[in-house]
Amino acid sequence: MKSEGQYQKLLDGSFRFISFRPRSEKEIREYLHKKSTSLSEKITERLRELGYVDDVKFAQWWIGARQGRKPKGKKLIMYELLSKGVARDIIEQVLSSEIENQEDLAKKALQSKAKTIQDKKKLMDFLLRRGFDGSLARRVIDATVTKR
Repeated sequence: MKSEGQYQKLLDGSFRFISFRPRSEKEIREYLHKKSTSLSEKITERLRELGYVDDVKFAQWWIGARQGRKPKGKKLIMYELLSKGVARDIIEQVLSSEIENQEDLAKKALQSKAKTIQDKKKLMDFLLRRGFDGSLARRVIDATVTKR
């Protein structure tokens, strides 16, 4: 009986944990492992049955969030998802189907910075930190700077 109460308490805690934002399977497993190693697999399986453990959906959500106000490039998104424990093949599959045109994202990211920063090197560093490819960043900067 004590085990059933502990199971329910851990399941409720897991729902709270995933209520703030979607989580990768690795994040959920780490959370559960901190709470109880004996029940973590059972809880993970139950969350999977309910549709809360799905790295494809998580990757889609993550990419969508990274294309918002402060767009990120493929390299940075891939690094972030790898650090969240998402498998490389899932990341590549979702990136190829979900991500917008990289050039448009780089232009969007550069819009506010190009108004305040005149130095091409600083603009290049900004786009590289955001995970955009160097040749793409150079093209976008050249197109943006020549329009002024």
